[in-house]
Amino acid sequence: MQLPIGTFFNIILILIGGAIGLLFKNSLSQKINDIIFQVIALFAIVLGIKMVVPAEGEIIILIATLLGTIIGYKLNLQQRFDGLANQIKNLFGLKKKGFSEGLIFAFILFCVGPVTILGALNEGLESDRTLIYTKSIMDGVTSIFLCSAMGYGVIFSTIPMLIFQGGITVLAIYIAPFLDDFARNAISGLGGLMLFALALNMLKLKKISLENMLPAIPLVIIFSYIYNNFLI
Repeated sequence: MQLPIGTFFNIILILIGGAIGLLFKNSLSQKINDIIFQVIALFAIVLGIKMVVPAEGEIIILIATLLGTIIGYKLNLQQRFDGLANQIKNLFGLKKKGFSEGLIFAFILFCVGPVTILGALNEGLESDRTLIYTKSIMDGVTSIFLCSAMGYGVIFSTIPMLIFQGGITVLAIYIAPFLDDFARNAISGLGGLMLFALALNMLKLKKISLENMLPAIPLVIIFSYIYNNFLI
């Protein structure tokens, strides 16, 4: 079993970048922070479109998103997530709004993409951390601006990152067969869709529950494997 050293390094850089971002945030006016927030939302739209357009398996993404969102709704994931977020805020004495949005946004941006999956697999299968170290540096820099705009939730996104990204590394030998190129493209497309939806939330154009959509991530992997190996 390979320890997720790359993920630990990734988390450390995000924590450092996040701390810098929080200091940066306190030195700026609310107007400037609002502008940064809006620019990040526009960036999320562009990145989301860029991830969705080349994605394969559009029907797989659609079905996984529909079923995953229904499952998330039935499990009350949004309410559970909000309750957990409030407990964390109370535990650490955090008063800022947008904690959940920052956590979900950062998790999707940092983790739901082909670079994350390939980097974690390379570490788990070949002990090659080149890609995940490169990703970590980019995440660290990005976290400066994310924390400045969205607050502490970005820092706490490292918890699901450890589970998701670190889990891929630890279990790489077992899950690699399920994460072929087709599945990675489908996951990237789903991530782009979720980023686009989250950007609509950030710009207050539409309220979409990203928490309820989270079950779509494992479903798109399962459906991609079934489709690619048994239906074509």
